[in-house]
Amino acid sequence: MNPNAARTGDANPSGQAPHITSAYIEAVGKELGLRGVAAARSDNNRPRYINRQSVLDAFRQAFDVKEVADAIMGDVNQQGEDAQRVINRERLAKWAAEAARARGGTFNPYIIYFDEDKAVEYEGQPKPGSEYQPFLSRKTAMQVMLNLFEIKQEVKQAVKQEVKREVKQEVKQEISQRQARETCCYQVCVRRSRQPAPTRS
Repeated sequence: MNPNAARTGDANPSGQAPHITSAYIEAVGKELGLRGVAAARSDNNRPRYINRQSVLDAFRQAFDVKEVADAIMGDVNQQGEDAQRVINRERLAKWAAEAARARGGTFNPYIIYFDEDKAVEYEGQPKPGSEYQPFLSRKTAMQVMLNLFEIKQEVKQAVKQEVKREVKQEVKQEISQRQARETCCYQVCVRRSRQPAPTRS
């Protein structure tokens, strides 16, 4: 949106990227839930006239559901004892329990924990001692996004579409594995049927 920002010198600070960013955050930060709105407003060098709708449109076009889900997953799944998380795991667990009650059972609060039966969906697994702490896959992170955030309908729809894609991929993998097992069983049966019958002495 600002191709000349990188080449703009100190003579025109309002045309530089950091101050333009402040103007963008001030314009749409509250609506989009961005951090640093107060700091952006205190930037005296920010440009004062911004096309707010253009900023919103650009943000939504660049919005990548998978990247957001991966960021949430990566933050929650940190295993270091001194890990500094944006998302508090105890509060996430408390929220999940409250969300399940508020939604009348339509939300499963246990999806935020590692599921050994679906280990293939995760990137790694909890370390010993952390088994009862939240641990997300990309799919469960997107399900949390759907229920946790008051997001715009178009963004919510994008998240739902990604969840559906993940589910479809999981179903395809399961079908492929089942077909592979059936093919293997068939081949074994064919080989056995071709073996000569043992002769009686």
